[in-house]
Amino acid sequence: MSMISLSKSDAKKGLELLLNLVSVDSTSPDGSKYKEIIDILKEFYSDAGLSYEVLTVPEDYKKKHCPQAGNSPRYIFRGLVGDKKSSEWLHFNGHYDVVPGGPGWTVTEPFKPVVIDDKVYGRGTTDMKGGLVSMTLALMALSKHEEKIDAFIDAVYVPDEEIGGACGTGFFVDSLSDKLPTYAIITEPSTLRNIYIGHKGGLWAKVKIRGRTAHASTPWLGENAFVYGVKIAHWLEENYVRALSSRKSKYMYDEPNGNTPTAMIGGEAGVPNGKSNQVPGEFYFTIDRRIIVEEKPEDVENELRQAVNEAARLYGLDGKVDVEIISIVKPAFVSPNNVVSRSIKKTATSLGLQEPADVVCVGGLDLRYYSAKGIVAVSYGPGVPGVAHAPDEYILFSDIVKASEIYANLPFSLFGKH
Repeated sequence: MSMISLSKSDAKKGLELLLNLVSVDSTSPDGSKYKEIIDILKEFYSDAGLSYEVLTVPEDYKKKHCPQAGNSPRYIFRGLVGDKKSSEWLHFNGHYDVVPGGPGWTVTEPFKPVVIDDKVYGRGTTDMKGGLVSMTLALMALSKHEEKIDAFIDAVYVPDEEIGGACGTGFFVDSLSDKLPTYAIITEPSTLRNIYIGHKGGLWAKVKIRGRTAHASTPWLGENAFVYGVKIAHWLEENYVRALSSRKSKYMYDEPNGNTPTAMIGGEAGVPNGKSNQVPGEFYFTIDRRIIVEEKPEDVENELRQAVNEAARLYGLDGKVDVEIISIVKPAFVSPNNVVSRSIKKTATSLGLQEPADVVCVGGLDLRYYSAKGIVAVSYGPGVPGVAHAPDEYILFSDIVKASEIYANLPFSLFGKH
């Protein structure tokens, strides 16, 4: 069988779909316009004669796992091609929520997409409504060859990845029975030059320092928790943070300096209920600790607590400094040159593209939900480096088409054909 390629008419439909999706302000955690995304997908799938289903995240699940979601319902759209009973299952995933539009746009407004030559501008074009269009076009192409496919293929369009994914990919994976996808591909913007075989984990902590309040006119009667906190933070920066840079992951990351663990101090900091005429009795600051794939989160937590305790002892603050763990995300990882990576590389080069490299993403992805279930999962999708979450975000539509053709040919590379 020759390689599947996308027709010009189908590509045109894909561009129209992208413009419609980007026109919707699907910002999370608000989610008040998520239903508009679902309606656009329903119309597209119906017009194309494709099968689909829509899942609604139960309210009790949402309240437990996504308290920041508020009152807006969470929907998962699922496109289907092939026989669900097949023993082989190729699964695609992409998120339709975006970050706020933000200031600084010069080409257009965030949710008024424009096309200039091959570039499509608008919030979410690269991250990652372009990837949604690629997997949609792939399913549309595969539906025309369904009798030759020896596998089940589905694509889920999920919310809330930008706020952790618990009520999107997390819910979908939790809802699966004993049967799991054979392989999974998240269509995040790795660019067509890279395959994300994993991502860093993260630990977020709040360091709380206690002092003693007093009137600002008699500061000697108090203990300034802010000053204590500055000392603790400075010691951690000079000793704990700097020491992390000596550790190196043996794998390639998508950023030149990304193969080391990092810690960023002070993303949030403050005096709860502080007043200018009162000695601060409390102070806090946060630590954002990124975890390379060789590290274990429990070891990272223990090391951080030990570092904070050491600083507290040094400044005579035993019993006055606490560490509260806000959240922990485990790294995700699958071996380089795994079967999915090999198939993507083979298919990409067969279509005349450069062979992509296996790299680890420095940011967080929904891969962890699949890797936790033992599913071989990678992330590979169209996008432009450095524009996600930024003003004048854009994507090359030609990359969307190329990605869709790679996706459409993968089932035959992975599973063969009749």
